Amino acid sequence: MAVSISATSAQYVQDSELVINGTLPISHTDANYICATIDWWPDDKCNYKHCPWGSSFALNLDLSNPILRKAVQGLVISYFQGNELSGNGVGAMVHAEQYGNDLIELRGIIDDLYRRIQPKPLLVAPGGFFDKEWFALCKAS
Repeated sequence: MAVSISATSAQYVQDSELVINGTLPISHTDANYICATIDWWPDDKCNYKHCPWGSSFALNLDLSNPILRKAVQGLVISYFQGNELSGNGVGAMVHAEQYGNDLIELRGIIDDLYRRIQPKPLLVAPGGFFDKEWFALCKAS
C-alpha cells in the first residue's frame, strides 16, 4: 500500500511517500488472549443516561477473595495504571505525587499476587498525555 502525504510546517512544504508492506503480520493473537479492564469510574458515573459501571470500580475489588485472586493471577501479562489521568487529564486527573504513590502500592499488590509465579506481570504507566512537569514530579515520587 502506498500513501501520499503532504506535510506543512511554518518553513516549507514537502511531499512524501509512505510504503506499507501489508503482506507480513508483525504479531499474532491466539485464542488465549484476554483483555480485562478494571475501570476507575464511580458507581454513579453515567454517560447519556446510561450508567454501565455498576460496582466495577477498581477500589471495589476484593483481592482477598480466593476466586477473584486466582482469576487475576490467571490473566494479564501486564497491568496498566490509569487512562489519561496524567498531566491535565481528560475529565479527571491525579496529581503526580499521588499517582506515583499509587504505582508503588499497585506494584506491591502485583508482587504479592504473583509471589510464587514467574514471570511477574509488567506495570505499564503512566497512560495519558505528556506533561513534562507532571512526569518529573511523578518520577521523583
